[in-house]
Amino acid sequence: MLKSSRFFLGHMTTNIKPTIIFITQLYPFPPDTGGKFKTFGTIKALRDLGCKIKLFSFWDSRSPFYMKMSKPLKGIESNIIYSSIIDDLHPLYKYWKVFLSIFSFFPYRVRKFYSKGIIKTIKKDVPNLENPSIIYLDHLSSCIYLFKNTPAYYQKIYDAHDFESEIIYHRIRNSKSFIRKIFLYLEYLKLKKFEKKALMAADKVFAINEPLKLRLETLSSRTVLTSSVAVFGSKSLRLNKNKPEGKRIVTFIGTLSWEENLEGIDWFISKVWGMVKRIVKEAEFNIVGSYGNEKLRKKFSKYEGVNYLGYKKDLREIYQQTSVGIVPIFSDSGVKIKFLNFIFNSIPVVSTSMSAAGILGVKDSVNCFIADRPEEFAERIITLLQDKKLRTSMVTKGKKLTSRYYSEKSLREFFKKTLALSRRSD
Repeated sequence: MLKSSRFFLGHMTTNIKPTIIFITQLYPFPPDTGGKFKTFGTIKALRDLGCKIKLFSFWDSRSPFYMKMSKPLKGIESNIIYSSIIDDLHPLYKYWKVFLSIFSFFPYRVRKFYSKGIIKTIKKDVPNLENPSIIYLDHLSSCIYLFKNTPAYYQKIYDAHDFESEIIYHRIRNSKSFIRKIFLYLEYLKLKKFEKKALMAADKVFAINEPLKLRLETLSSRTVLTSSVAVFGSKSLRLNKNKPEGKRIVTFIGTLSWEENLEGIDWFISKVWGMVKRIVKEAEFNIVGSYGNEKLRKKFSKYEGVNYLGYKKDLREIYQQTSVGIVPIFSDSGVKIKFLNFIFNSIPVVSTSMSAAGILGVKDSVNCFIADRPEEFAERIITLLQDKKLRTSMVTKGKKLTSRYYSEKSLREFFKKTLALSRRSD
């Protein structure tokens, strides 16, 4: 049985493997969004190092049925809370929860991920845990459990994916609704306070990249460690030499309920795509992502050569058909996993500077193209569509980036160093 004193991760011996209570937002299997991809890689690395993982996550009621049949990694004990988190199917219920959140200390985007069932299960498991235990809080929203009477003798780790308050600030500036601006401003103030409290309450804090680490450290005196993300797959795809020369496909992949993704797509279609089509008439633009709807489909269909393909469980065929991947995001927070996945799967990338911010080893015109003005963005895409040798060269150099900085091995090394773990022998 655990003693009521804390242990320190830096002094753990390598023959003691902790039990990890891992709390995250959405069930990360399959890893089909950027956040879930990062979470999946973290869980896999910890599992490979011999840790026993007890996963607590929520299930979005809008997830396709077949996702529920997805089997997680072997050795992961999953506890799933079913919840209508993206409440578009129940707008009145959503507005009611938003209204109630106004009177709560906790921000809405944090409060909606709280479950009494998670606390109850954790407390129930404590007497049965023989090894030192960690509560791993994945995303800021999971940090609500820092303030809900979780056992004091758990070592608490907060793994920050984004600078959440900055995302909300970006949305305030872009919102056209006065009422929404007021709510978002209140949410922004709460998030700023909550981020600071979470930083101080956790025993260790990880940030996905250096810019996020520096920003979080401005909120408190807490030292933040820079972690990473592992880009992986069954194996990375090679550049498809048999791709028909007539095909000139530009692809965007991302969750279509995320405002910043929709903002980027709108910018690209309205300001960039027309210039590309005038020069490369056979070019097509494919939009791939979950949580789209008929309204979006009709909106995209108005533009020549734009195809909304919806959610694809297996992206290998999409990657094989794609000539150029785009990441037109204007919110500088976290690491854009889609950027790394394109490179890993042998697709040259055209990105905004904010999308590339914080990605190690990025060099404009060497392993990717970076452009912020519509004319430059279009020019870079046209250049890649018309130059197969340049596409091949950029992919080759890009894959060196992912193998050096974003491999599964590098992520395991980070946890071995910070948690004093050795890889399991079985």
